[in-house]
Amino acid sequence: MPTPILVIGSSSFLAKEFILSFSHYFTIYTASRRPGSGLLIDLSNYSYLPELCFPQFPEFAIIFASEVSTSYCEKNPSASFQVNCRATCKLVSDLNAVGIKCIFPSSTAVFNHQALCNSEISLAEPSCVYGHQKLFVEKQILQNPFNGVIRFTKVFSLKSRLLHSWRTQLLQNCPIDAFDDLHVAPLHPEFVVDYFRQMILNPQTGVFHLSPSAHLTYFQMALRLSQVLNVSKDLVRPVSSFVKLSPDAYRPQKAFLDVKKLFSRSIPLELCLDIIFN
Repeated sequence: MPTPILVIGSSSFLAKEFILSFSHYFTIYTASRRPGSGLLIDLSNYSYLPELCFPQFPEFAIIFASEVSTSYCEKNPSASFQVNCRATCKLVSDLNAVGIKCIFPSSTAVFNHQALCNSEISLAEPSCVYGHQKLFVEKQILQNPFNGVIRFTKVFSLKSRLLHSWRTQLLQNCPIDAFDDLHVAPLHPEFVVDYFRQMILNPQTGVFHLSPSAHLTYFQMALRLSQVLNVSKDLVRPVSSFVKLSPDAYRPQKAFLDVKKLFSRSIPLELCLDIIFN
C-alpha cells in the first residue's frame, strides 16, 4: 500500500511538482491556507492542528508552507517570524505529537554570506533574517528524532519566473540584464522532489544537503540560456546586483553547499544546467 503523505503548503511551486511527480507513488493528502485545497492550515494564524480525517493516517508531512521572500523577511521580521518560526515549530510539534514524521526544507541562507565552508557539520551563522528564521526552526524541530531537514540551493526551471522572463525577452530579440557579481547554484525541481521521495523511503533524522557541485553567476547562466536558444550572446548585458538589489541583500560568496554526509547529494553543475535548459 502506498505510503500516505501530508503535503503542507500544497499551492507552492515545489509542492505542486512533488504532487505531480509522485501522486501515483504515494497516497498524497494536501493542506493549504487556501480554502478548497484540502486541509485548511494558515501559518499566519495557526493555533492548533485540525482533525486529520483522511482514509489513511499520514506517516510523513512535508512542510512546504513558508514565507520564502528574503526581502519580505528583512522588511517584515515580526510577521515572517510568525509564519516561518513560531507557527511552523508549533505545527511540526503538533504533527509529531500524533505520530507524523516531518521533513523540513531549509536553505543555504543559514550560512553567513562570507562562509566558504558550509557542510552539514559546519557552523551556521546567518547574516540575513530569512537565514536566522530557517536556522531557528532547524534547531527546534531536530530536538525530536522524528524530523529531518534538507538544505538545498535555489530551484530553477524554464517555468520559473526569472528564466521564463529571460527566455521570452531573448526570443523577441530584446536585451536582458543579469548580475555578474552574484553567484547561484541552480537545481532543477526534479532533483529536489526526488530527494524528498528518498527521504520518505529511507527516513533520516538530522541535516542533509542537496546541491550542485559548483556555482556560476547569473550572467553566466543567462549566457547559457542564450546559447541554448541560439540567439546572440550580446543580448545578455552584465549588471551589478548593487544596481537593482538593496545593499543588504543576501550575496553569498559561495552559493553551492559542501556535502559530507553519505545520504546528502552533490550533483554535477553541468548536469543541473543541462536538465534546466533542455
